[in-house]
Amino acid sequence: MDTKKNFISTLIQSLWGVNLYIAVVAFFAVIFLAWCLFAAWCVKEKCPMYPKRLLLGLHVPNKIFITLTSLFPQLGILGTVISLLRLKFDSANNVLEEFMNALTSTAWGIIFFIIFSGLYAVFERFIEVAIEESQKLVAVSENKN
Repeated sequence: MDTKKNFISTLIQSLWGVNLYIAVVAFFAVIFLAWCLFAAWCVKEKCPMYPKRLLLGLHVPNKIFITLTSLFPQLGILGTVISLLRLKFDSANNVLEEFMNALTSTAWGIIFFIIFSGLYAVFERFIEVAIEESQKLVAVSENKN
C-alpha cells in the first residue's frame, strides 16, 4: 500500500516538475474543449452572432482540441526519451530518478490521452451537430445576400 501511495505522489509531483509541458498542453486542451462547448451551446440556443464567426468559433477550436489530444502519447514518449538520454550511470540515484521521470512521462501521456479522448467521445455528437447547424446558418445568410 505504501509503495502505491509513493508512486501516486511521485506521479503527481512530476506533473508540476519534469512533466510540466504535458500539464500545459492539458490546460490548453481544457480551454479549447470549453470554447467548443460554449460555441456549440450558442448554436443550440440561437445566440445572436454572425454565422461565419460562429462556424469558425466551433470548427477551429474543435480541430485544435483534437490535435492536442492526439499529441499526448507523443509527449509522453518524448519525455521518456529525454529522461533516458539524461541517464548517467555514475550513481544509482541518478539512474533511479531518470527512470522514474521516464515512467511518469509515459504515464501522464497515456492518462491525459484517455481522459481527453473520453471527453471528446462524450461531447463529439453535440459539437458535430452544432457545426452542421452553423454551416446551415452560413448557407442561409449567404443566400440572403
